[in-house]
Amino acid sequence: MALSPFLLLPTLSYALLELSNTLGDGMVLQRAPYSALLWGFGSPGVAVVASFDGQSLPPETVASDGIWRIRLPPTEARSSPSNISFVSTDGSNVLLRDVLFGDVYLCSGQSNMQYLSLIHISEPTRRTP
Repeated sequence: MALSPFLLLPTLSYALLELSNTLGDGMVLQRAPYSALLWGFGSPGVAVVASFDGQSLPPETVASDGIWRIRLPPTEARSSPSNISFVSTDGSNVLLRDVLFGDVYLCSGQSNMQYLSLIHISEPTRRTP
């Protein structure tokens, strides 16, 4: 049984359009005054256009390393989710669903940390006479 020499050659393949594993449905992005940076992978030279809040953002070209980056405009905090769609000139598309903008707090510590409920944080302490 003979093997074809082409089976032994490594191949380089890019997905049509993929988002980074750090991005996903239901995520929270930083609110204004900061801009969220979204990124992913695609075929080098292909243009990627993001649509967000009814507007298309300027296209970004996938670099020679197969990575594209798009910066969203600063967006105020909101309680209603948004969808962000990405379309490339090779015809592929990706959709991020239920994206919120706001603040995310990460707390870490040892046994001396206490959990404070959001009710206590958002309401001032009232003194009783």
